[in-house]
Amino acid sequence: MLASGHFATVALGMFQAELNGKLPPSASDREDVLTSNVFSFLKYSHRQTYLHKFLRLAGLNIKTSELHRVKFEFWPNYDDGTQPDVIIETDTCYLLVEAKYFSGVTEENGNPAGQIIREFETGAMEARNRAKSFYLLLLTDDATRPSRLLAQMPARFQNKTSWTNWQAIAQMISEVLDGISTAAPDYEFATDLYELLDCKHLRGFKSFAQAKSIPSHPQKSHIFFAAETASFRGAFIGFEPTLSILPAAPEPAAVIFYSTGNRYSLPIISRPLFRNHIFLTGTQHEQTT
Repeated sequence: MLASGHFATVALGMFQAELNGKLPPSASDREDVLTSNVFSFLKYSHRQTYLHKFLRLAGLNIKTSELHRVKFEFWPNYDDGTQPDVIIETDTCYLLVEAKYFSGVTEENGNPAGQIIREFETGAMEARNRAKSFYLLLLTDDATRPSRLLAQMPARFQNKTSWTNWQAIAQMISEVLDGISTAAPDYEFATDLYELLDCKHLRGFKSFAQAKSIPSHPQKSHIFFAAETASFRGAFIGFEPTLSILPAAPEPAAVIFYSTGNRYSLPIISRPLFRNHIFLTGTQHEQTT
């Protein structure tokens, strides 16, 4: 499914306005704008490539044959006034997404997780009315899972509640772009969204093992300043001649740092640094060996 139609055009236009700094900070930093950008992309881009992977992040393994029937509903209003950010409805599942960016879950009735508990209860009732399985996804900008917050959810909700972050979505897009490069479906659409998330510092760390585009450079015979070939060196005679004037550094001892159990040795130290007991807890000594 290619990005097309009026709404996709608006989404692409919003990408460019934000990437080029044409939105005021009050709009750029709003979680509703970020939610619209990301989930409009998932709705209008190639669903087998992007939406399928996102639903797996949410814990749903949907058949590719039903992806074209997946429905999106943005900011629906329930009868009790509850308004989640996005509903993603498949043939058998009803996924409620609560997205957070520069804000936290609202405490209600003394419970830090009160907002998502209320949304879970209301969304689960709506799902039952449609004879579908209910799931809730909390999407935040936390670097790690907010375990303390999610632990406040009732136990019966735990296996239906999942968490991911915006960084994981950026990583998902990056993996697609790295894997098949410009041949990726909706390549420019995906690249713009990735750059947008990057501008917002919502890109996860990519390890050196994952990096595929680090340029290689040929070996150089000299990596320091070559005084003999320099035209403007003044009185500087070069590193090697300068360093050769200095006395040679002494050869290191056979052992410069050594550890066996609680004993540490340096050339200038001939006795243990630590005794058997080094911590004091109340009147009890804690033995380190």
